[in-house]
Amino acid sequence: MEFEEVLKARRAVREYRDGEITDGQIRRLFDLASLTPSAYNLQPWEFIVVRDKQKKKLLRKCCNDQEHVEKASAAVIIISNTDPTAYLNDIDADEKKRGRAMMRAQRPIAEKIAWARRDGNLAAMTIMLAAQSIGFSTCPIGAMDEQMVRKEFGIPEKFELVLVLTLGYGKAPAPRPQRKNFEGMVHFEKF
Repeated sequence: MEFEEVLKARRAVREYRDGEITDGQIRRLFDLASLTPSAYNLQPWEFIVVRDKQKKKLLRKCCNDQEHVEKASAAVIIISNTDPTAYLNDIDADEKKRGRAMMRAQRPIAEKIAWARRDGNLAAMTIMLAAQSIGFSTCPIGAMDEQMVRKEFGIPEKFELVLVLTLGYGKAPAPRPQRKNFEGMVHFEKF
């Protein structure tokens, strides 16, 4: 699928057909997700893929009882590490990246959370577009009981909970809702 087609076809899908997502398909999706850009290439994201029926039922409860969490083939909990130095060895960081990460590590926690969220959201969008390109539908979910998700899925406090994505074989998507026009969203040189 061409990139513009992927963008135009992607929707937040809440109705799914039956169908399992294989380990190979999950690997392909996250191999594509690994290409997401991040500040200083620090790649703070991690993903919890939930396919077990009982775990999806539990996640549904965590997500304000949204039915599509349970009906989708899988759900992905996207988390992002607030410690900028956590993966320096994994990414074979050079001294410049290490220095920037160490400087960022000294920043207030609010800044580290904002950084982790931004990079985590970039990963979420990459997953949604990659999923669409290989035939899956997704729906981002931000409405959840974060503490319940943390407790039930063992997420340490140093990770920022970015969002949950449902993933599966979508039924026919609804028509695209009206979008802002160019003049309503683009400003040149200043607001």
